[in-house]
Amino acid sequence: MPKENRILFVDDKAPLLRLATIILGKKCGYDVVTADSGNAAWDYLTSKGLTSEGRIDLVFTDHDMPDGNGSELVRRIRADDRFMGLPLIMASGRPENANTPEITHFMEKPYNIKDLTSCVQKYLPKEL
Repeated sequence: MPKENRILFVDDKAPLLRLATIILGKKCGYDVVTADSGNAAWDYLTSKGLTSEGRIDLVFTDHDMPDGNGSELVRRIRADDRFMGLPLIMASGRPENANTPEITHFMEKPYNIKDLTSCVQKYLPKEL
């Protein structure tokens, strides 16, 4: 049985992390790993994320977070050849963050469940 696509969902708001696990994980069938900051996400990517069991297929990150914001995380990922081609989706309530270099897709907050699932499916297609 093939491994489900794994999403690293990064946000400092615990309710959004739980929602992503329920919607993207249980409802849509993706394997969802969560991190509450850019630094925690980077720690995962550079440890478990480098193993076949922990490999990440897409990163969905908030922009405004303490302990490593989304732009810093994107810069670190794009500077590391091990993550070449990894889709990076950034969400923010500030439209000017849409200009963050090297993101794959920008979602303005607030977003709804349909927008979230459609955006993820654009990069990780899945029959629902």
